[in-house]
Amino acid sequence: FVCFTARDEAYSAHRPKYQHAPMSHRNSDIQTYLPAIEALVQRGYAGLRMGAEVAKPLVSRNPAIIDYATIAWSDFLDIFLGAHCRFYLGDGAGLHNVPIIFRRPVALVNFIPMEYTTTWNPRDLFIPKTLWLRSERRLMTFQEMLTSGASRWQRDYEYAQYGLEVINSTPEEITAVA
Repeated sequence: FVCFTARDEAYSAHRPKYQHAPMSHRNSDIQTYLPAIEALVQRGYAGLRMGAEVAKPLVSRNPAIIDYATIAWSDFLDIFLGAHCRFYLGDGAGLHNVPIIFRRPVALVNFIPMEYTTTWNPRDLFIPKTLWLRSERRLMTFQEMLTSGASRWQRDYEYAQYGLEVINSTPEEITAVA
């Protein structure tokens, strides 16, 4: 089985307001992961959607894709499933650290800020969210992200001040990484 998750607005809604400044740029839509999970199911895997707090249920009619986050979530199972999955597919919501601790491979998508990725295993993969320069109507290069500091920013206002739009990974990109 493969564990997968996407941080959404429910993540911040259940945190104390003093704990975090707005970080909605880290959110993504779980439905964009579905083509990747369906492709993995065709290869014989089951998919378990993870997450302690999620905004909406996963919409899938495939019985091999289980929305564990909304039907059976527990702290114990988060650890157990993360320790035993074939690999983890998701973003940097924090849950990706469980498979890492147990030396399970991770495929991180929609990861931001880019410099804070935690891919230690040689089998790990990641693709960051891309940054669109509104004033120049183009994507920033990795070099520009690194030299400007955008690859470290953690607050929504930092991207807005620089005139950047945060672009999520496409379903096709997520599938290619998976």
